[in-house]
Amino acid sequence: MKSRTLQIIIAFTFGFVCLYLFARGQDWAAVWDAMKSAHLGWVLLAVILSVNSILIRAFRWQALLGKPRVSVPKLFMIANIGFMGNGIFPARMGELIRPFLIWRATPHKFSTALATIVVERVYDLMGLLLCLAFVFAVFPFPVDQASPGGAALEMSVPADGGVSPEMMDQDPQEFIKGLAELGVFVFAALFGAIAVMSFAPEWSLKIARIFFRPLPAGLSEKLLKAIESFEKGAVSFRKPGSFFYCVMWTLILWVSIAFSELVVLWALGVDSVSMIGALFIMAGLCFAVMFPQAP
Repeated sequence: MKSRTLQIIIAFTFGFVCLYLFARGQDWAAVWDAMKSAHLGWVLLAVILSVNSILIRAFRWQALLGKPRVSVPKLFMIANIGFMGNGIFPARMGELIRPFLIWRATPHKFSTALATIVVERVYDLMGLLLCLAFVFAVFPFPVDQASPGGAALEMSVPADGGVSPEMMDQDPQEFIKGLAELGVFVFAALFGAIAVMSFAPEWSLKIARIFFRPLPAGLSEKLLKAIESFEKGAVSFRKPGSFFYCVMWTLILWVSIAFSELVVLWALGVDSVSMIGALFIMAGLCFAVMFPQAP
């Protein structure tokens, strides 16, 4: 109980500090003018796309829960309540509201519903890694047209140094390609770990206990419980049809979210960002909010 109270206090304190840092020095008159000048049609489309993203999650969640089958409208309503909870309560506690409502409103157990939330986040992470690798692979990096052959534009370096000559000579586009390859490698490693946890749960738990042994007892226990929850809800990974069905909805979800963010920029008169740029912005925002947060 004390641990939970301390987490809530830390989350609220961190949230208030972030709000202060965000609010200080802002020209709120200019912000209000920008909001008043926003294109109402684009704003409405962005709202529709945001609602649609939760509907997409409901379709995917239905596949993760399996039988007995729960209707998409009911899952849509529960998902909305859960995400509202994320915006109100600290430390993303809305994620616990969703399995609780599943337990109260459907034949599924709380532990089963909680396991699907863990698996859902794994799908989200895999989808984000793929999107990020795609962005890094095709991002249109600017080039210096005046240089022979259109060589990549050199990075500006502060006068006081801080960047090695090797970094100055490095082609930025090659650096981006390297990040794309790293993203694919991380995806492959994550997928391999998922396969082991899905098809050899007892063996994977033994390996996890060995790796988590140097960690504090409380943290180690929480990580092991997370792995056990994943293994309970990993039914979709054992069925190729369900797996590709969930991957399809995950990719549709992230493209829809990126497009909604692009539409918001259009509403504010920013039309210089491409769909690739919107995917990059979305990935950065999503990785930022993966950590426990205050409202």
